[in-house]
Amino acid sequence: TINWNSPLAWMTYFLETADTTGSTVKPTKTPTKEPTVKPTPAVTDAKAKVLGTTLELKGQIGGSVLFTVPADMTDGYVIFEMNGEEERIDLADLEGEDNGDTVIYQVSKFVKAKETTDTINFKVFTADDEELALYYGKTKQADGYEFSVKAVADTYKSSSDKTTKDLAKAIQNYGAYAQKLMKYKTSSATTTDNLSDITAVDLEDYAQSVSGKVSGAKYVGTALSLQADTDLNVFFNVSDPSEYTVKVNNKKVDFEDGAVVISGIKAADLDKTYTIKLTKGSSTMTVKVSALSWVYSTLSATGNSDKNAVNMAKMVYRYNQAAKAYFEAH
Repeated sequence: TINWNSPLAWMTYFLETADTTGSTVKPTKTPTKEPTVKPTPAVTDAKAKVLGTTLELKGQIGGSVLFTVPADMTDGYVIFEMNGEEERIDLADLEGEDNGDTVIYQVSKFVKAKETTDTINFKVFTADDEELALYYGKTKQADGYEFSVKAVADTYKSSSDKTTKDLAKAIQNYGAYAQKLMKYKTSSATTTDNLSDITAVDLEDYAQSVSGKVSGAKYVGTALSLQADTDLNVFFNVSDPSEYTVKVNNKKVDFEDGAVVISGIKAADLDKTYTIKLTKGSSTMTVKVSALSWVYSTLSATGNSDKNAVNMAKMVYRYNQAAKAYFEAH
């Protein structure tokens, strides 16, 4: 029997069930027609070039590809493929930089925390669904250009900027500990930070606070959903959700399966406190909580023997501190 009053139980449930969706479009080949006018140069003569990859250092987990296409083919699109799923991004939705007879673009692919070691395939297509020849340096990428977030992070090890290097390392370890917790491709989950310096004492300032009472309602706890960024799920047991008004930082929200969901929390904001007010009639319950409140609850729980959950909690804190240091320096 699962103890749903346990923050760890909710955390494990959401890590195992949460998912993200995106627009996925599989390119279809346009049938070749007999020309009725003088033929134009074959599209296969054109090519796209990958200039390099970078980490998406804006508080989410992902990698960016810097690439060029011919200046007369900016109406095309790119396809990211990972684990059998495709994501299409139109060049018209990106900001291009003119570079003579080519245009330079940068496009990002975001991944879940556990997917940092997964291979991402990148291809470029024309508006007519013809795949452009793709090169990296002088080498043709016949089956698309492949990379992973972890591999991109590896390139930052020699960075002269400490905050950049520390954030890249944190992203790698964040992903690896998520893999271990979720038992996802654990053979590739390599950690380089044992987190031994982090204890519950470091998180005391982030302990949740609950005040006030409301008839028929009980505060249960929190859980995190680790996607490219983080969702904070704040759970209540209520007799009838329609009888209550819920506000987050004075903005009215709805219950989602018994929870107030605060979505899209960036790495540097994992320590940000949210004020949740649950009201029925003249009675109000106020909960002040942050993503790091879950970390503190997990680390301070008596007899918590789940090593993977404890390490994940510590890594959430480490990731937050590395991101804060990075953004303060830049």
